[in-house]
Amino acid sequence: MSSNDIDALIESLSPEQIKALTKVIKKPTIRTIDSKHRENRMKVNNLYFSVEP
Repeated sequence: MSSNDIDALIESLSPEQIKALTKVIKKPTIRTIDSKHRENRMKVNNLYFSVEP
């Protein structure tokens, strides 16, 4: 589908249909970065440098 086809399809929708579509289409969730591995690595580094003379 080209962008013109998509634009024509959107223009042909009624407000009720658009409202129904927005309920069906899921909004993107917030992505979180798992920093567990980094935290564990930092714990090992901190332990190493804390006992170093």
